[in-house]
Amino acid sequence: MCGPGAAGRRARRAPRGQLPTAPAGYGVDLPEQRDTSWRIHDRHLGSVRYMFLAATAAGGTAGVVSMAGSGVTARQPGSTSRINCVLPAPVAARPEPGNDFQIARSTKIYAPGEAAAVGEYLAGLLRPSTGYPLPVVNDQRPDESCVSLLLDGADPRVGDAGYQLNVQPHAVVLRARTTAGLFAGVQTLRQLLPAEVESGSRQPGPWVVSGGKVLDYPRFAHRGAMLDVSRHFFPVDDVKRYIDQIAQYKINVLHLHLTDDQGWRIEIKSWPRLATYGGSTQIGGGPAGYYTQQQYRELVTHAAARHITVVPEIDMPGHTNAA
Repeated sequence: MCGPGAAGRRARRAPRGQLPTAPAGYGVDLPEQRDTSWRIHDRHLGSVRYMFLAATAAGGTAGVVSMAGSGVTARQPGSTSRINCVLPAPVAARPEPGNDFQIARSTKIYAPGEAAAVGEYLAGLLRPSTGYPLPVVNDQRPDESCVSLLLDGADPRVGDAGYQLNVQPHAVVLRARTTAGLFAGVQTLRQLLPAEVESGSRQPGPWVVSGGKVLDYPRFAHRGAMLDVSRHFFPVDDVKRYIDQIAQYKINVLHLHLTDDQGWRIEIKSWPRLATYGGSTQIGGGPAGYYTQQQYRELVTHAAARHITVVPEIDMPGHTNAA
């Protein structure tokens, strides 16, 4: 079940003209911060449900509850720092406009041990748009112009999926207790850069990371999104792109709707016509299709590299007209 409360519980409406308040944190339920005023009747939405609420409220920003003793103050609506626009809203954030960090040609990514894979992922995101080499090193931490991804020293409250981010003029330090936490922190780091950093081709820059501190961990353990490929088929590359997009918002479960009356989308080798015939249709007509078992493995692997679990849905015994 995704989100607090029993499945099927509907949202209570906010007063006319007001948006419901989005709670802080992006995953595991915190009883002391629970906000039941805006629950949405859809178990598949997870953190997506408040991603858009937070983006709409207060012109793109929302207030965040600060954590006692964290050393990080509550963020305030109206600030122009990118730290105040991170989605989903972090548990605690403190913008420090005078402490911006600029990624330069000399910048290195320090990612020792198990952090190396996340470091390579970050470098792969930044190289196309910046045009910088951004080498990933793990033997010696550079003295300056460094982005460090560390699996030690994080605040214990971040748990197994949270992170702690500190942006200063000479370095960016991202700490977590697991690679999943580091990966989540990288998604926040992306949002602290100009939007052009997401381009697949070289852009002029400059590449300034908004200065400040972020402490974040999930409010909900299951943060899900659903993709219905049965009614409307999407090729493998499109599904991979969708996985990349939901990963940016720290979603960690993809519900993949593979079969329904409108189409059967997964190869079953002992019953090949389930896919070849049952997968030939979709709503609205046009070319449809299905995933071979190898293609499905590719999707699962692609998602796992982004700390996303794929949950397949195969409807039985109902919803089987495609079969």
